Amino acid sequence: MHEILQHDVWGYSEEERMAIKNRQMKLIRCVALVLCLCLILGTVTMAAPGQCAYAAEQGTVIATSLYVRRGPGTTYTKMTVNGQ
Repeated sequence: MHEILQHDVWGYSEEERMAIKNRQMKLIRCVALVLCLCLILGTVTMAAPGQCAYAAEQGTVIATSLYVRRGPGTTYTKMTVNGQ
């Protein structure tokens, strides 16, 4: 009877439950560390020189018209420059 009271429903003693909990916490910490490293390394490698596209400093525009907005947001009306 005394031995039954020392175990929980699944048959684990207090020491076994603590060991399982510690293993789970270590696993969660390892996963969190790997995710953080992935975020940091992804950010660093995306900002590497030569990996991004630069705007052309000179070139030829072949469009017949250009739409611009009358203000800084998309709620402003469009205005056509040199077009129909």
